[in-house]
Amino acid sequence: MTPQDKLDSAIAQNPIVPVMTVQSEAHALELGEKLVDAGYTVLEITLRTDSALDGIRVIKEKWPDLIVGAGTILSRQDADNALSVGSDFIVTPATSPRLAEALLDLPVPVIPGISTATEAQTLYDMGYKQLKFFPVESCGGAKMLKSLSSPLPHLMFMPSGGIRKDTADDYLALPNVFAIGGSWMTK
Repeated sequence: MTPQDKLDSAIAQNPIVPVMTVQSEAHALELGEKLVDAGYTVLEITLRTDSALDGIRVIKEKWPDLIVGAGTILSRQDADNALSVGSDFIVTPATSPRLAEALLDLPVPVIPGISTATEAQTLYDMGYKQLKFFPVESCGGAKMLKSLSSPLPHLMFMPSGGIRKDTADDYLALPNVFAIGGSWMTK
């Protein structure tokens, strides 16, 4: 099974991806335990703290079958660091042409971030098939994604940024959404 197949299979089990910002290894394990017990199959740890890489490592050590991604990837070095600790996929909040090119040859799925239709089509033209729409609520929310589904039916999104428990189903009902990212379950 390829890394993309593993990610797709895990998301098919639960399309809600908790987005975590961890403060320590213990914090990562505490959140991981709660999320695994709640049935989550995919997690994203943002590289926003000094503990993020250690958090990915300890979660992968404790739950090797759990699919753990690294978010807030801003450079190839960030991606390489995340891969070195076991990250199963990479997520960017925004994607410059330079970053998109640098991540093309990674051995794991990359979900590059966009906030416009032009950015989405540009990344698709480069070979990316799954995209993060961020920050979705500030950029039109579910209505924006719905409006993109007809003219751009070949694009699939994992929206993130402002989604709440009470709006999650609005996103999951869209035909061009394969998963959603959120932090409401990790507060």
